[in-house]
Amino acid sequence: MTNQSWESFIDDAVESGRRGVSCLNQQVLDSINDDEVGFYIYTDKTNFARQQYKCGQSIRGLKRIGEQAQQSERLYVVDWIPSELAHTPRKDQQIHEELHESNKSEWLYRLDKESSPGKEWSVFPDNNPAELWNDYLAGNITRAELTLTCWQKYALERIITSFSEGKRKIMAELAARFGKTTTYLSLFDVVQTKVMVVGSYVLTVEASFKKEINRFTQFAGMEFLNLSDDDFETKFNALVKSDKQIVIFASLCGSDKAEKNAEIINRFNDKFVIVDEADYGAHTKSKVPFVNMLTGDSPCILTTGTNSDRARGSHSDIDDFFKVSYFDMLMMRDS
Repeated sequence: MTNQSWESFIDDAVESGRRGVSCLNQQVLDSINDDEVGFYIYTDKTNFARQQYKCGQSIRGLKRIGEQAQQSERLYVVDWIPSELAHTPRKDQQIHEELHESNKSEWLYRLDKESSPGKEWSVFPDNNPAELWNDYLAGNITRAELTLTCWQKYALERIITSFSEGKRKIMAELAARFGKTTTYLSLFDVVQTKVMVVGSYVLTVEASFKKEINRFTQFAGMEFLNLSDDDFETKFNALVKSDKQIVIFASLCGSDKAEKNAEIINRFNDKFVIVDEADYGAHTKSKVPFVNMLTGDSPCILTTGTNSDRARGSHSDIDDFFKVSYFDMLMMRDS
């Protein structure tokens, strides 16, 4: 979320049903309504500009958050992380403290108790509170059952058919709000390869996949690795011997570690590759060889929201294409 404008930040916001409170998107609202025990993260326009977020715990969901909406500015719930740890007194303060001690955020209460707006506010220099809190709570997040939409089911059937026909590089243009992350994790769950590589120039993609892996019951058998980890090869080899499926995030921004470890992935055949936000960076002459290195002889899906022509870029070997527009989604929903 670094350098994101406020207008862009709240572009998908929805009303929560509580006065003065919105949720950043429908998914956040659904998550709170599904389980009222967990940890909330919210901000407002003024605090967003300061990279400040309130992160606390509740066993009453939106009721608790709504009680705090006594200020002039509307609150926006950035994320909701369902977890039984919310029953533990002052667990939120412990998390603030540990993130502060590890220099990942700055706990305002520790910096200055007198001027702090409360014990639940921290500054997040990278504007990534949801990522940090999800990482901290990983393993203690209450999982939910994923229900796929009709357009997600259509995309799964379409891709599986392409795989069965021997297609090797597929372009999928899927509209905003499609649910690409859960679609591709569901594809991974269905086809049951050992590895799914997710490559992207957009680094927020990593956080999205990590979050959804921890969120849904269907993905409980998956583990997440970053191709640039210092001990990637050791972790990868250990997981290959386990019964876990492995989701690997590969930043296309470039690094010596990623380039080296890509050779390991190239030799591993029981996989497929997703290039998310493929119209950003991944289409260029300098990045296509790296994408091909990751892919080897395995299937690769280039996915984007609206700009498949740009995403095609220097990928000259695309042998299948399909598109689901927002209008298509509305028609599928109403049929």
